[in-house]
Amino acid sequence: MEINVKTPEKTYPIKIGFDNLYLLEELLEGASKAIIVTDENVYGLYYKKVEEIFYKIKEKKGLEFRWKVLTGGEETKNLKNASELYDEACDFQMDRDSFFVAFGGGVIGDLCGFVASTYMRGTRFLQLPTTLLAQVDSSVGGKVAINHPMQKNLIGSFYHPEAVLMDLNFLLTLPEREFNAGLAEVVKSAILRDRDYFYFVKDYLDKFSSLESKKSKQDLVKIIGRACEIKAEIVKQDEKDHGIRQLLNLGHTFGHALEGMTGYSYFKHGEAVMWGIIFASRLSFEQGILSENDKNEIYEIINELNPPPLPEKFVPQDMERYFATDKKRRGSVIPFILPLEIGKAEIFKEIAISDAISVVDD
Repeated sequence: MEINVKTPEKTYPIKIGFDNLYLLEELLEGASKAIIVTDENVYGLYYKKVEEIFYKIKEKKGLEFRWKVLTGGEETKNLKNASELYDEACDFQMDRDSFFVAFGGGVIGDLCGFVASTYMRGTRFLQLPTTLLAQVDSSVGGKVAINHPMQKNLIGSFYHPEAVLMDLNFLLTLPEREFNAGLAEVVKSAILRDRDYFYFVKDYLDKFSSLESKKSKQDLVKIIGRACEIKAEIVKQDEKDHGIRQLLNLGHTFGHALEGMTGYSYFKHGEAVMWGIIFASRLSFEQGILSENDKNEIYEIINELNPPPLPEKFVPQDMERYFATDKKRRGSVIPFILPLEIGKAEIFKEIAISDAISVVDD
């Protein structure tokens, strides 16, 4: 399956399938050098498989390459690791026709993309996402960033890859918790734009009892492909996040606050988004917008993803400090993305922060 992301600045393909790593040769055409950026976990599982492909390209096209292996986890997205990548690129004498290859989850993709966007004011990069969350969300749309202690993704830019290559075989070793974290973004996309897709995903979760059966080829391609289509459609209309693209932050205003409050170590991103969707749905219902039936259906599908409990010492009022540094904030206004119904959402700019915190306190 192939989807084209079209924006005013760039058009690039998303290639989705199984056993498609051979496409790397085509996607790296014209490059003389590449740095493959990954983390220790992904490297341990897959470096031989990927290195074999790169050696074949080297033999045929003369591509020189090297690895940069980082520790895993959200804390990896920092200025120190960005600086190390700049040093690596300088040492390798990379130029603007060279490639950074982001091989891993969303953390690696965000960090690698940020460095690519700023090294020599812009160097080519390729997204090779290995987690479901990265495949349906962070690898698509051109947002790249590193974290600041005050807020996740606070330092970043808009910079698109040359392509996104998704080999779904990488999902076969994904733990259930990671897989469910990715499905949170799938559910988010369905709530935003496609009621039928929402029920397709719900049936998919109801139908399969084991993680292995959830990774069936036909259903996975459709689920991932439709999520990417929805995101690409929205990005096309608002590349720089000034308007409709903010819809993609459904659940994220609450979710990013939860991640920050817990030091980015308790929740996986998708798990924080699960809670964020619950809070956004509850807020919409309390505001008289979302029907009780749709609210309950959203609760049900999120519960099937097994979100972790809120921390015991969680204080809802502490969210206000993180809302204050939300990237969507304009002056004193923080937009909240609320579902109107399953398949439709809007941006609301007149929601009081006290009302938002009250639904977390329920």
